[in-house]
Amino acid sequence: MHPLKSWPVHFKETILLSVPVIIGQLGNLMMNITDNIMVGNVGYVHLSAASLATSTYMMTAILGIGSMNVIAPLVAETVGAKNHRATGTFLWQSLLAGLVAGLSTGFLTAIAALLLPWMGQPENEVAMAQEFLYILAISNIPMLLFISGKQYCDGLSLTRIGMVITILGVLLNIFLNWLLIFGNWGFPRLELAGSGYATLICRVLMAIGIVLYMLYSKRIAPVRIPYLSDKTLLVKIFRLGIPMGLQIFFEVAAFSGTAIIAGWLSNASEARAAHQIALNISGLSFMIALGISVGASIRIGNALGARDYPNLQRAGNAALILGVICMFVMATTIFLLRHHFPLLYGVEEPEVLRLAAGLLIICAIFQLFDGTQAIAAGTLRGLQDVRFPTLMTFVAYWVIWIPLALLLGFALNLGIYGIWYADVIALAFAAIVLTFRFWKLARKNLLAV
Repeated sequence: MHPLKSWPVHFKETILLSVPVIIGQLGNLMMNITDNIMVGNVGYVHLSAASLATSTYMMTAILGIGSMNVIAPLVAETVGAKNHRATGTFLWQSLLAGLVAGLSTGFLTAIAALLLPWMGQPENEVAMAQEFLYILAISNIPMLLFISGKQYCDGLSLTRIGMVITILGVLLNIFLNWLLIFGNWGFPRLELAGSGYATLICRVLMAIGIVLYMLYSKRIAPVRIPYLSDKTLLVKIFRLGIPMGLQIFFEVAAFSGTAIIAGWLSNASEARAAHQIALNISGLSFMIALGISVGASIRIGNALGARDYPNLQRAGNAALILGVICMFVMATTIFLLRHHFPLLYGVEEPEVLRLAAGLLIICAIFQLFDGTQAIAAGTLRGLQDVRFPTLMTFVAYWVIWIPLALLLGFALNLGIYGIWYADVIALAFAAIVLTFRFWKLARKNLLAV
């Protein structure tokens, strides 16, 4: 019988696991944000093209990224069960899964780039976006190798290594952007494509860094075993990971779809540029919830492996409480600084600034819902419950959000604001349903003891 840990201990353990993940996730997002800020300084049309490309790219890449998110809780379960052989075998299967996912989503990204001219977008933006997408398609392979390796380390509660490599990658990306976007130090001025090449170089180096750590770190040595092929574990990664990838895909694809929908508005370039700015700021806040979500999934995975159901339930509830507190602080910050954040992008177009400030008010409203649904999804990920969250995510974003966005944005003539109002309703639905799902499953496990 495991002793029930106090609430302060649960908060502390979740924070210690989550903070490095949050910093690493913020670093990943900052790579995208610094790209947008520097591209925005070339012109708001270039920023709109970057939004189109990024939105299209995420609809394919997120399938691989989401699928790899199952690795950390699976590894954490083997750690909790003290099954060192399974933990060591997951090292090799994680890297193999990352390679397969990288090749697959890279191919899908290239196909998406080919289809871009048929999406009814401004022609000058399509040309820039296509070139950018082809570069990102290649970068998927090292990116997913890094993510799969990072997930493995996270499952061992070694969350700092991913944070350190990501921060170094962000710093290098800023420098390479400065060289390749603007053509400094004699380098060619490549503008949006330069941002793509900078991302590719950084992702290659980040993948090399995490793989070397996995193969040679003394901290992993106790569970590292010679290469062992295990199709059962590889199949398990994708059997659980693909529904999880679809779950995140439905969410990200909806955001990407709204960027395309914004391209149908009469003020398409201005609306989409404002949409991208607000999405970036919202993403910064979301990374905090996502980091807590990862910490919760690892702790729940450990408890599941150890069959410690009382602490499993309390770990999930502690993560949800932390999330609400953090997202309330972020919502307040976004609201108070709504006129200042858009200025960071170097955009001087008054309409873009006005729209972005208005979107940030809506963004502040949905922070609590967005954070709660992300953390609830993480608790379910730790329980390896993937099918129900996938179905509910589909309902929230594609049955509720997208139709409602079209209704409010076009039929009721609310424009880009209507699209974001619809998001608030969809996120509220997801937050409520997924939270109650965790409470139900945790109570069921507890009663079974």
